[in-house]
Amino acid sequence: MVVGSRRVHVQLLILQLLAAVVAAAEEPAVPPAKKIKSCTTSCGNISIEYPFGVEPGCYHTVGFNLTCDHSYHPPRLFLGDGTVQVLDISIPNGTVRINSGRINLEYDGRGSANGTWGGGLPDGGPFFLSKSGSSLVLMGHDSQVDVWGLGGDNPIASCSVICPRIPSAIFGISACSGICCCQTNIILGYSSYLIQIHGDANFLNIYMVDQGFNYTNFINSNVDLIIFDSDRDPQALPALLEWVISNSTSYCPRNSSAPECRSAHSSCQDTDAWANNGYRCKYSYGYQGNPYIIDGCKGIRYEHGSLNFAFTWIIVYIKNHIKNHVQSTIK
Repeated sequence: MVVGSRRVHVQLLILQLLAAVVAAAEEPAVPPAKKIKSCTTSCGNISIEYPFGVEPGCYHTVGFNLTCDHSYHPPRLFLGDGTVQVLDISIPNGTVRINSGRINLEYDGRGSANGTWGGGLPDGGPFFLSKSGSSLVLMGHDSQVDVWGLGGDNPIASCSVICPRIPSAIFGISACSGICCCQTNIILGYSSYLIQIHGDANFLNIYMVDQGFNYTNFINSNVDLIIFDSDRDPQALPALLEWVISNSTSYCPRNSSAPECRSAHSSCQDTDAWANNGYRCKYSYGYQGNPYIIDGCKGIRYEHGSLNFAFTWIIVYIKNHIKNHVQSTIK
C-alpha cells in the first residue's frame, strides 16, 4: 500500500507540473495599456501609460500630468505645464529620466555663489532625485560645490576642483576626479536642493546627472567647446527621478490592499528612499506589465526553449525519485 501511495503521489505531482507548464505557455503576451479613446498614448518616441497622462481624466492625480509639445519636430514630452523635458518613463522601475538644466548661480560679491536645483518639478511630489542613479558634476577650476537638502541644514554632496591655468591641460582627462572636473554621488534624494559655490565661480558648469552618463567622455569629446566657448556649454544633461504613486502616508496599507494597485497579481511596495514618504505598486513574481490598471499584470510568456527545459526537469525529477525509491526498497 505504501508503494501504491507513493506512485499516486508522483503521478499527481507530474500532472500538476505539466498543467503549470502548459498554462504558462498559453498565457497571452502582455497587452498594451488599456486605451481610452481621448487619451494620448505616445509623444514623439515616448510611450505614455497610466498613471501618467496628458488630458484631464487620463492621469492619476496632479503631478502625473504631462504636456506633449507639438511645436517641436518630433514632439517633446514635458512634466506638468511644460518646463522639464521627459526623456523616458519606466512604470516597473518607478523612474522618469529628464533633461536636467544647468544650475544657474547668483553671486554674492564675497567669493561665493548660490543656486537651486529642482525648478519645474511639481510642489509636493511625486518626484524626487534618484539617490542610487544620480550624481553631482562640477566643471571648473579652484572651486568647491556643496549641496544641501531642504532648509539648507542637511549636507547631501560635496566635491572640489583645481585646474591648471593652461587650457591644453584639460585635454586627455581620464577621470572626473578633481582635476578641472569632479563628480560625486548624491546620498539623499529630494525634490529640490540648495547649491553653494566657494572659490572661483566665474567659469563653472554644475549639473545633476544620471550616473549612467559618462561626463568624462563628454568632456574629452567637447573639450575645445568647453574651454573656448562657455556660452555653448550644454544647457541640460540627463538625470534620473524616482516617483511614488502615493505620498500621503509613509507605508503601504497594512490591513488592506493599496487602492492604486488595481491589477490582480500586483502588490504595494514601500519606497526605500529615506528622505521621502510614500509607496508604489509592483507586479508579482512571474508577471510583468502595469500594476496600476485593471488586468495590467500578465504572466510571463514561456517560449519553446523554456518548455523544453521544464519537461527535461520533470523527467530528471522522475528518474531521481524512482532511483531513491528503489534504493530505499533495497534497504
